Amino acid sequence: MLERIPEAAFVVLPDVFNPVLFRIGPFLGRAAAKLIASAASAPIRVLDVGTGSGVCAVLTAQAGAALVAIDVNPEAVRCAKINALLNGLEERIEVRLGNLFEGLDAERFDLVLFSPPFYIGRPQDWLDHAWRSEDVFERFAEGLPAVLKQDGQALIALSTDGACQYFLNLLRQRRFEVSLHQQEHWGNEMASIYSVRPPEQKTARR
Repeated sequence: MLERIPEAAFVVLPDVFNPVLFRIGPFLGRAAAKLIASAASAPIRVLDVGTGSGVCAVLTAQAGAALVAIDVNPEAVRCAKINALLNGLEERIEVRLGNLFEGLDAERFDLVLFSPPFYIGRPQDWLDHAWRSEDVFERFAEGLPAVLKQDGQALIALSTDGACQYFLNLLRQRRFEVSLHQQEHWGNEMASIYSVRPPEQKTARR
């Protein structure tokens, strides 16, 4: 299926989260693109975790970033590669198969993007990995500091339709610095993007 948002066109395969039907991906991608466009230094190196169709990767690459886009779903990896080619961004986007931070070989990034599964639970198929996971919040919090450069940050997109408060409480309990970056109301749903920085950065700035 070919879908479009104002900035780009996307092929969406059957087992991949649709970025037009579900707006959280483009919301995160646009916020990241604005952040990258305003950065003093370039290029910004970005990790897009759970890339899905590659919508965040495409939008941030359009803003000038170099990316690694990773997903546990083989169909999502295929889909993101197609969309990098479709939008002429294959030189800026490297798509990999992996679960969260697997296979990064001690690479570090200025910015990590993550739109986590909405719910806590066991996924039933590949598409369901976009909706639910048993432990993704804990594993993300554990692995994030190791992939960020000094002064790097993560942008995390959360919805009130999902386990938003659980993830925020987990990050704060582990002493991450969490601040609201952007927020939008979508009818009965509130979508928010949070800036997250590891505890050691918080200590260093004091």
